[in-house]
Amino acid sequence: MSLWVVLMVPVSAFAALVALAGPQRIAAESTMQEATDDLAEFAAVWRIGNDQAGGALPAFPPECARDESQRQVVQDEIDRLQGLVENPLTDPNNVPQLEADRDAEVAKLTNWDARWDDVEAMCDMFFESVVRDLGYLGVEVGSVRGFYSDSLLSAEELPCRAGSVVVLDAVYVALAADWANAGWASAQVWPGGMRVAAASIGRASRATDSNADAGLPVCPESLRLFDEQGRLILEPGSPWRTLVESVPRTAVSG
Repeated sequence: MSLWVVLMVPVSAFAALVALAGPQRIAAESTMQEATDDLAEFAAVWRIGNDQAGGALPAFPPECARDESQRQVVQDEIDRLQGLVENPLTDPNNVPQLEADRDAEVAKLTNWDARWDDVEAMCDMFFESVVRDLGYLGVEVGSVRGFYSDSLLSAEELPCRAGSVVVLDAVYVALAADWANAGWASAQVWPGGMRVAAASIGRASRATDSNADAGLPVCPESLRLFDEQGRLILEPGSPWRTLVESVPRTAVSG
């Protein structure tokens, strides 16, 4: 009986640690997936909303930095319009009309410039929430690595119908990070920590119109990453993998 106790106590203690650490790991993996889903949708909406199908997004976590050259473009255009009014090259009688046109353009450009500030603020707030959620669960945010793709519109038949929505565009995002700060219990079970990773295809969608959208194709299997049990489809040559490997990608890091 004593030998039995000696043998079973360590096993029971380790089982207790696993019981504590297991849910922490699941929570970290789940939150990483949620963050990746949100970032993928953010990227898809940005690409189609700003007509930027490819390349690095100027306001995307974690950088959240506008392209300052765009601010200068706005200012240069405002200066040009101002100069057009002050030194008209046409009939001086047209100056009032030039001023009205100038004022309308300046207002539009100024609003556009202010909109960038709003986008930056939204991006910062979004990233801070991701950092807070992941950091709280023991993920080292500075270790985040990954990428987001160009628009999948050029590589797939979009728009397409998916149930009650029409998918207008889609973007693939994949992230991975170190999970090593979840507390004493997890450190005993996984002393070296571990990597947590997630992948997602974010979609920019709208509600379907049964008449206007009747001719659109049903969305292809390549936009589906997970099987019916919610497991990532890992088979080589799977439709989603072939799709995302067909477009350029931009790296991101924490």
